[in-house]
This record gives sequence, C-alpha cells and structure tokens, in this order.
Amino acid sequence: SGSIKDSSIISNFFSPATITAGITYGYKNNKGIHFTYSPLSNKHTLVPNIKVNPTHYGLDKGKRAKHEVGTFLAVGVDKQQILKNVTLSTDVLFFTNYLKDFGKIDVASSSTLQINLTKWLIINHTMILNHDNDHNAPIARDIITNTGTSIVNTGSKIQISNVIYLAVNINFDLIK
Repeated sequence: SGSIKDSSIISNFFSPATITAGITYGYKNNKGIHFTYSPLSNKHTLVPNIKVNPTHYGLDKGKRAKHEVGTFLAVGVDKQQILKNVTLSTDVLFFTNYLKDFGKIDVASSSTLQINLTKWLIINHTMILNHDNDHNAPIARDIITNTGTSIVNTGSKIQISNVIYLAVNINFDLIK
C-alpha cells in the first residue's frame, strides 16, 4: 500500500499567512450589506515556519514568500437576524492574479452564527472555507505502478476550519 512519508507539518500559526492589500472602493448600506473592490491589489502568501512545506501553498521550493498582483472583490453581510437572538454575518473574498492564470479565482469565505443565550452569554460559531488554486496538497492514492512504487498526486482542495466559543458579556451599565 502507498504511504506518504513526509516529516513536514501541514500548517502552523501564520504558516501560511495571506495578506491582501490595495487601493479599494468600498460601499456599505444601512442593512449591513457591503462590498469592497480593488482593481489593482497585491496578495502576499507567507510561510515562515520551516517545518511547513511551502510548495503546498504555491511557493517555489526553498522560498518562504510569494507575491501576486491582481484584482480583489469582497462581498458580505453583517449581523442579519435570522431568528430571535440569532444573527448571521458572512464575507466572501475573491482574488485573481493578472500575471498567472488570470480568471482562476481564489475564494475565501467566513461565516459567523451568533446566538445570544442571555444578555450575559453569547455563543459564536465561525466557519471558514478557503480555496486557492496555487495550494497543492498531497493526495495519497493506492495506485501501484508495475515497478512497485506508489503514485502520489497533488491538487488544490477546499480547506475548512471551524471555531466555536462561548463569550461572557459584561455590560457595566446593566450592573448599576
């Protein structure tokens, strides 16, 4: 059977880190809907931890940073009430590189469901989805060649993370 023998870790704190900067135009209405557009922006992918394989994040072997020039659009809604004491906020960010594979769009999405249990206790659940065409993670396959070696393919996959936390809200005006 095929196995991947790799001593590197998949990720770590700020490895990778993505920074997008540019001159933007933004709009937000009174219903919480907003968008930000940048016709010229920079996207920087950083992998400072030497135990994280930078090639999994579109960087050349031995490099710890990658810089791209492209266009950026972010669209979202803030705290839309979906039930009594339950709100939803979401943002979707799009980026495409002008110089390499223009039209292949990187997507990052973040959604937060906030549940106000009481005026003191709040539960938040945040789900983050990320897809970057340059991120190449190993995908193990049980394909054995006629020489007896395993074939390992790489590909871009959707990354998912979830955060759930309980917050205690102390409003000193309520205590009086």
